[in-house]
Amino acid sequence: MTGLSPFETVREAVHNAAAARVRLAIQIVAWTVMLGGIVIAELTFSQDLLAFNELLDQAGRRVLIVAPTEGGELPASTCAGLGSESWVQNAGGRSPPEFTTLLVSGPLRFQSARITVGLLPVLDPASEVARATLVLGKTAADELGLRPGVPIHMAQRPPISLGGVIDTSVRNEAAGRWIFEVTPPVGSVSECWVEVEPWALDDARGLVEAAFPAISVAARPLIDVNQFTRDPVVELAKRPQRQAWIVIGSVFGFMGLLSGWFRRAESGLYAVLGNGRRHLLVMSQVETLLVAYISIPSSILWSVVWVGWTGGIPSADLLLLGTRTAVLAAAMGAIIAPLGALAIPLKDIAALLKDRG
Repeated sequence: MTGLSPFETVREAVHNAAAARVRLAIQIVAWTVMLGGIVIAELTFSQDLLAFNELLDQAGRRVLIVAPTEGGELPASTCAGLGSESWVQNAGGRSPPEFTTLLVSGPLRFQSARITVGLLPVLDPASEVARATLVLGKTAADELGLRPGVPIHMAQRPPISLGGVIDTSVRNEAAGRWIFEVTPPVGSVSECWVEVEPWALDDARGLVEAAFPAISVAARPLIDVNQFTRDPVVELAKRPQRQAWIVIGSVFGFMGLLSGWFRRAESGLYAVLGNGRRHLLVMSQVETLLVAYISIPSSILWSVVWVGWTGGIPSADLLLLGTRTAVLAAAMGAIIAPLGALAIPLKDIAALLKDRG
């Protein structure tokens, strides 16, 4: 008696899956729940890391402060010119702070500094002040009750309209009580603040220092990331769920082996009809692939809905990360699960079925 042809074997597997709807539904639900679980774990963990990473960026992790190593000053034009480099987001310089007297219900002394316009978005990334002559730190503006457009009276100077208010509390809290006079990039500055693009962070210090070839300068970060106990890059590489696909895939494989054992009588019947282990392996493989084919998109869909409802829609990069883990788990399960067909004693079962006949 000859066995089924390859096409007939695949068709028989599809018919078996369609006939056993309850068993198929249980397998799909189990796979979907477990795959969705590891996708949710990946997405929530990665979103937390991204949020922490964003906090570091807001605090000024990518900001470098350049200053001469032997005293002196930097050319303001060179500092401002860094803003046009492809690896720089914003760049601006400032002069040493000095005291200025404001005439607001009496003389009040505040620190002031001359800056180039490129420093405004470095000090306050959320600032909408594009160009102005006079800018005030938010703390000072709140204390004095001043708003943009109000004339500012300084000792021995004509009134100047307040061009804007910037919030420096995140990147330079002390400057919140400063007066900033925005000047063209001419002359010299004592410091040059440079905010680089994320992809240029590793090489930023060397690039910034090389921009001042005629002067010995040193670039230091605005914040030292070593002071934090968390390192997003290390945490992402060592996350425990990174290898979760091995565990989940093994569980799927065990479920397939267990299913094959309970279906050993069915396998024996196929053996009686002339089908060997190869046929059973193919049928089991097809049924497992059907489960995986349905479970993978279902698990991703419900996990995205869950994460979106609880913590925000994940980005495409995070979704790709979660999908990778789910696919690896499903692939491992699809490889192990059909092996149950090889562990079934077909001859004994076939003999048993003949005796019963």
